[in-house]
Amino acid sequence: MHTPKRLLVVVALVAACASPATPAPSGANPTSTPAAPRAILIDTDLGVDDILAIPVLLRDPAVDVRAITVAGTGEVRCGAGTRNLRLLLAAFGALDIPVGCGRQATGQNGREFPFAWRDGADAFYGMDMPPLGVVNGDVPATMLIADLIFSSPTPLTIVALGPWTNLADAFAVNPSLVPKIAGIHAMAGAIDVPGNVEVDGMTPADGVEWNVGADPDAFAAVLALDVLVTLVPLDATKDVPVPADIATRLATDHDAAGADFAYELYLRNPFLSTPGNFWWDTLAALALTAPDLVTWEDATVSVTPTGTQAGRIMRMASGRPITFASAADTDRSTEAVLAGLRRGAQRPQPFTVAGTLSVRWDGTNCTIEGPPPTSAGPALVRLTNDSAAPVALMGAGVRAPKTWADALAFIADADFSDPNQTTPDWAVPLGGGGGGFAAPGQTVTSLGTLPAAEVGVLCATGEWPDLTMVNGGSFFVGD
Repeated sequence: MHTPKRLLVVVALVAACASPATPAPSGANPTSTPAAPRAILIDTDLGVDDILAIPVLLRDPAVDVRAITVAGTGEVRCGAGTRNLRLLLAAFGALDIPVGCGRQATGQNGREFPFAWRDGADAFYGMDMPPLGVVNGDVPATMLIADLIFSSPTPLTIVALGPWTNLADAFAVNPSLVPKIAGIHAMAGAIDVPGNVEVDGMTPADGVEWNVGADPDAFAAVLALDVLVTLVPLDATKDVPVPADIATRLATDHDAAGADFAYELYLRNPFLSTPGNFWWDTLAALALTAPDLVTWEDATVSVTPTGTQAGRIMRMASGRPITFASAADTDRSTEAVLAGLRRGAQRPQPFTVAGTLSVRWDGTNCTIEGPPPTSAGPALVRLTNDSAAPVALMGAGVRAPKTWADALAFIADADFSDPNQTTPDWAVPLGGGGGGFAAPGQTVTSLGTLPAAEVGVLCATGEWPDLTMVNGGSFFVGD
């Protein structure tokens, strides 16, 4: 997810090889490893960290993903959610895994994710995925959950990466499902740390995390059941921020489908590696089969059912028992994410770039360094700022018979403070966020889409709309 989220909830985790300093979740056998992969059902809202967690689980030899359901009360909406999920599964050769979505209305005390977050999730964060052919139809989430649990020869573990709406609905309709599951392992809640829900006057001090706060009624209903619950809350995920240089790290090795997918994701969305972004659900996915990445504690808790703090998980002596991750090993968890993403085969259509457009700003000159790309398509755009002030990179393609000189003349006469100012139809923006903003002394890399045209760049300083633009020159891009 691209903003803080996750909530307290139910997890069953059978740990193998837990170290003495890192207690395994209750009921775990510290000396043996399951002979066969653990059967799991993933319930997700396809936030950005979910779509990295799912590839980690798909390529984890210790688990067998039997089905994936989408929580329509989470970040993604149902129609887009099942479509995006299938696009993701296709990249991993896993379209045989059944998918479904549940209701989109939260309970009485629920909260809707901000529209901007939901729109980004619906758009799959701008990922360029091959179209799907004919696929199986969706199955209602509650039906899919029930059918899978009843038909499984061994108890399933539910890995919950979003609100618990689907789980609450499935168990309400079929209470006999509860004793047939091994437990719930979830990214959810905030036990001893601030929350991350900041809507309708709420603040982190209210202690509510998004996976619980989106539908606290559902969470409370499931928490009241006699089922083993293991949570990876904000207490642990706060220790695993997304590295600022994640795109650079992935650039060195992104052959595997998961790493290639993540590389494209972070290039298309540089804001996802800025401060405030964490590997929330991705850590939870890893902790399922690598429990020693985190420190576990047992606690008894209750959840606030109503009011501003609806969804807050609090320690309470008379509450129900859970096991939760109270901290994480930052370095080992980060390396585990990269290792998990780098496991397995390539995508059927790997992400490729046409080349790199490197631009340097020294406070006076805006210079294209090295040969720019000559073919249209996705390209890395690298901006280096050697000056003492911030700079932005702007660029556009110009369709013949117009030239970059015509574009410069238009820019010189344009009034960018006028909301009615329009861009001429012969100017083609560099798609995919091709440009960038660099602080003093910083180099930033983003992903642009170069059109087959004459392409020019500008270095811009100052504050909008009072910008000083310096011409960096142009080059020609072919088909």
